[in-house]
Amino acid sequence: MCGKPCSGKTTYANQIAEYIRGKNKEVTIINLESLKLDRSSAYGTAFDEKNTHEVIKTQVSRILRSDNYVILDTMNFIKGYRYEMYCIARCCKSTRCVVWVDTPISAIESFNQSCSHYSNEVLQDLACRFEPPSPLTRWDTPLFRVCAVEESSIFENPDATADSLRLGLDKQSTVNVPVTKEVPMDALWESLTSTKSKSKHVAVNPPAEQLNTADYVGFVNSITDTIVKDIIKEQTMNGGLIGSKIHVSGTSTFVVLMKRVTLMQLKNWRKQFLSIILKQQINQDQVASSFVTFINTQLKEWVV
Repeated sequence: MCGKPCSGKTTYANQIAEYIRGKNKEVTIINLESLKLDRSSAYGTAFDEKNTHEVIKTQVSRILRSDNYVILDTMNFIKGYRYEMYCIARCCKSTRCVVWVDTPISAIESFNQSCSHYSNEVLQDLACRFEPPSPLTRWDTPLFRVCAVEESSIFENPDATADSLRLGLDKQSTVNVPVTKEVPMDALWESLTSTKSKSKHVAVNPPAEQLNTADYVGFVNSITDTIVKDIIKEQTMNGGLIGSKIHVSGTSTFVVLMKRVTLMQLKNWRKQFLSIILKQQINQDQVASSFVTFINTQLKEWVV
């Protein structure tokens, strides 16, 4: 999901979940409520926002697999955030799409007043910083744009409202992205399940050359950082039990905890791994397993 705060994302997310369950498929909704995070304080400061995003990203990485469905019912209002989710989906060999809930600011303010989710300052700040998805970027497609406000001028005359004329960071107008009141469920389902969609949007043993250098670096940085955080979190939860197997994001290969490891040590190993991997540029689907193998090797040598 993607949209400004209080735009109606949860309503649409629940509708999509119901549709998917009707296909006898497992679906999980991740949002601030499921993570037990208060909406206003989660974005109260830049530090809070960063922590909130890390919690969301970690949860998505832990749950998403190629054989299940996850609905991320959060704002995803920054282009970089959506790109990171795109990288996670690719690593998990999962299809994905973006549902943009494009609700006018007047309706958003009215809804927030009735439910008091956000302070006015936080609401205005988040709304002003929203970066609309672009149909021209791969991490924002397939893109479905919806609006629940029937009287919105978005439906009648897209050129008449400033909301629909906003520009993305790539300076491409989003005005021509079709907008509907309801999510086109059949089209959304097809984008997630069709062979054509999978071949276009999912990395199934792709050559590293399919990503340009900047994208490849971003992908590797994201997945290795997530794995480091997975290890620290699991180690904390199990008390650093020697010999325990830790499941991490993006691979079925386990980290075998031969010795309790510190965050600083993992960061050093990650730095060493990056210096090697960015020169070789192995296939994206091998990065996570290669990093885990590298860590296991370091742990064995460290114990000896």
